[in-house]
Amino acid sequence: MAARCFIPKLRHFLYRRSGLPIGDRTFVNMGLTVVDDYKNLVTIGSRVAVAPNVTLIASSDPNNSWLARIERLSKCQAIKLEDDCWIGAGAIIMPGVVVGEKAIVAAGAVVTKSIGPGEIHAGVPARRIGDIKDYIA
Repeated sequence: MAARCFIPKLRHFLYRRSGLPIGDRTFVNMGLTVVDDYKNLVTIGSRVAVAPNVTLIASSDPNNSWLARIERLSKCQAIKLEDDCWIGAGAIIMPGVVVGEKAIVAAGAVVTKSIGPGEIHAGVPARRIGDIKDYIA
């Protein structure tokens, strides 16, 4: 319900009521999907910008498939978006990832490994393409 709410303050309220910790002055756009099996594995810091249609997958498994018997295919690990980071439209962040302070995830990126503070990552899978220091005068 929160993902489709077009009123930002109400959207944030609904996410918080569902147990998603969202820091102060963070903006979560429409279409955020959080997959954590209701275990509260996702944390979003302060002043974070989350663009439309971002997916945070903290819990991933093959469900009822025969493949579920292979334990290493299942992952259930926390995701943390640290303060002042920016997550581009349509980005997908996988289990166990920390997006560091002031880091940028480009639109459409699939993030499978943690991103350090101030790093810029893009692509599938996401790779480091720069550093925020390069853009500061």
